[in-house]
Amino acid sequence: MSTIYCFTFVIKMFCSTKTKALQKSKTQSPWTRCQPLCPAADPAELSWSQVKLQVEEKEGKKFEVFNAVEFKTQLVAGINYFIKVHVGNEEFLHLRVFKSLPHENKPLSLASYQSSKTTHDELAYF
Repeated sequence: MSTIYCFTFVIKMFCSTKTKALQKSKTQSPWTRCQPLCPAADPAELSWSQVKLQVEEKEGKKFEVFNAVEFKTQLVAGINYFIKVHVGNEEFLHLRVFKSLPHENKPLSLASYQSSKTTHDELAYF
């Protein structure tokens, strides 16, 4: 009988914890649900050349160095990638790149970017 009681107690505790976590996640902003900061993936996985061309066009200059340093993701109706990019010397850019859902078959698009960043600037939602 004590085994059943113990098992029931564990189930109640688990359900209570899950319910509280679910309620908490509904009140958080979308950015807080992003994946944690991590080293950047291989740029080839994101059709990196398309993004680089879009940034160069907006900035009006060519970048000899264009290396992703780290990124965060945000799940929307697709995926927003927030990427910190080293562009030479001590200069960095923060990019927001949108990747649509697979069935839409659209190329990556540069949604927004911030220039004049440093290595110490935190990658945050913009």
